[in-house]
Amino acid sequence: MTLAIVVIAFVLCATVIFFVAVRSRRRRAVQRSVDIKAFRALMDRDDENFLRMKLSRNVFFHLKRQRIRVAWGYVARMSGNAEGLLRWFGGARSHVNSDTQVVERAIELASQIRMHCLVSYAKLAVEFVFPSLQLTPTLLESKYESLRDTVAQLTSFQPQNEAPAAIAI
Repeated sequence: MTLAIVVIAFVLCATVIFFVAVRSRRRRAVQRSVDIKAFRALMDRDDENFLRMKLSRNVFFHLKRQRIRVAWGYVARMSGNAEGLLRWFGGARSHVNSDTQVVERAIELASQIRMHCLVSYAKLAVEFVFPSLQLTPTLLESKYESLRDTVAQLTSFQPQNEAPAAIAI
C-alpha cells in the first residue's frame, strides 16, 4: 500500500513538472518589453523607506511582498529576453550583417544579464521571506539598458525581415 502511494505521488510530481516545463517554454517564446522606469521605481530604496515610515508594519510587509512579486516578473522578463537574444545571436552569428564586435558585446551583455537575474532572484526571495531586510539591488537595469542600446544598434544594420522578433526588449 505504501509503495503504491509513493508511486502515485511520484507520477503526479513528474506530470506537474512536465506541464510546468512545457508552459515555461511557451512563455519564453513570447518576448515582452520591459519598462525600466517602473522596475527602478519598484527597486527604489528611498521610496521603500518612505513607505516603511508611513505604513504600519503589517501593511508595509504586505505591500513590500506585492512589490517583490511584481519585481520578480520584471526580472523574469529581462532574463527571458536575454535568453532569447543569446539563442538568436548564437544561431544567427554567421547571418548577422553587422559589426562582429557589436554582436560580441550583445552576447556578453545578455550573459551578464542572465547572471544578474539569478542574483536578483535570490535577493528578492530573501527579501520576500524577510521583508524587513533591504538588500542592495544589482546593476540589472543599467546592464539591460546597455543591451537595449546594443540591440538597437544591431537592428539598424539588419533588414526588417531578418531582425529577431525578440528585439522588442
